[in-house]
Amino acid sequence: MIVALKYIVFHGLIELYAFYLGLSIVITLFKYVINRKSSKSTKIVRSIVMKFCIGIVLLGFAAFIEYLTNPA
Repeated sequence: MIVALKYIVFHGLIELYAFYLGLSIVITLFKYVINRKSSKSTKIVRSIVMKFCIGIVLLGFAAFIEYLTNPA
């Protein structure tokens, strides 16, 4: 039981960080839409794409951990 709980907590932390990255993407896009005078659009797009890719990988890793801890 303790071992399974360790994996579930680890899975939850990874998933929360992935959700945080998704939230930061939304905030960045919102700021970009409000302030369209930004001359750093390629830098912003590169940042968004990088955060998105990292978030997808983290969610995949968290799903794999959840699959391994599933008792069925």
